[in-house]
Amino acid sequence: MKMNNEVIRHGTAISKWLKENANPYVAIVITDEGVRMTSVEDFSPLTEVDKN
Repeated sequence: MKMNNEVIRHGTAISKWLKENANPYVAIVITDEGVRMTSVEDFSPLTEVDKN
């Protein structure tokens, strides 16, 4: 599915609002059934294990 300019415009507005008003590590999932907001409470990036 190709995103059109209207979808990109709305997504950009939602992203800006989240950065200003909520946890910046929030994902919004929009479906035909509703809207879900999920967040990452803790994140640890994977690092390469020392092989020595």
